[in-house]
Amino acid sequence: MKILLTGASGNLGMALLAYFQTQKTITNHYEWLTPSSSEFDLLNIEQIKQYLQINQPEIIIHCAALTDGKLAKTNPEIFIQANSYATKNIAEYCANAGARCIFISTQSVFGQYPKDIYYEGDKIGALDNYSLSKQRGEEYLQQIIPNQHVIIRLGRLMGYYPHQRVKFFQYAIDALRQNPPTIEAVADEYENISSAVHVAKFIERALTHQDIKLYHLVSKGGASRYDIMKKIADYFQVTTEIIPISLQKMQKLNNVPNRVNLLDSRYHQADSPIILPHQPWQDDVGDYCQSLNLSNLTQITK
Repeated sequence: MKILLTGASGNLGMALLAYFQTQKTITNHYEWLTPSSSEFDLLNIEQIKQYLQINQPEIIIHCAALTDGKLAKTNPEIFIQANSYATKNIAEYCANAGARCIFISTQSVFGQYPKDIYYEGDKIGALDNYSLSKQRGEEYLQQIIPNQHVIIRLGRLMGYYPHQRVKFFQYAIDALRQNPPTIEAVADEYENISSAVHVAKFIERALTHQDIKLYHLVSKGGASRYDIMKKIADYFQVTTEIIPISLQKMQKLNNVPNRVNLLDSRYHQADSPIILPHQPWQDDVGDYCQSLNLSNLTQITK
């Protein structure tokens, strides 16, 4: 069976491959297709169609996406084409070929309808162009292949491997490694955290379960960047003072809700086809720090 992993050179794609390569049952039973972004260009619909027709994957793990917030603000059409129309073409291929699509989405598809906790079945309504492009991708899958898709909504992605420190977590580690007197971090925007390893284990099980449709795959509870930075500093016993600041002071570009709390209710129901350990975000951050296998942050080289 052929599996296509889009975005294999991206943050999540690299973490998935690193995990899957340790699982012989996966590497021995599946043929993996991992095209580069030039071979599977989200902005080249004809190339995508041709690649799918030539290679005929039976499962597509669709991680590839444009995520640049500035570009989403200034050129939303590119985001719709890359994150929405490309997903639509993947869905149409799956419909014709009888293939399945595992689609990586985002917690930020919520926002137009504020509430304390978002369940999987709650109405979605994005507030920024990136999130809207992901929302439309979800909708295409649900409309075109209602029984052949899995949608996984993630929070702030946390890599697990020393070579794969992801976005904010990379910034936090690199900044704290300098041990400055102070670091400012936003304290009034709360999001969920998603461990890349948990995502990989979930997808591993999803490969053999046909009845999975939509899951929130997040740690328990929400955290601000201040909370995360402080947790990492405490773990490594860094003396840097973490100073809380407001989102307004940071002048964040995208118009997204300042509090998103997903509840992954389906993931942990007793009759769920996939049940994995579920722990608070503090424990997942601690596991991430431990995975770096460092006695202190100064061991991390630039």
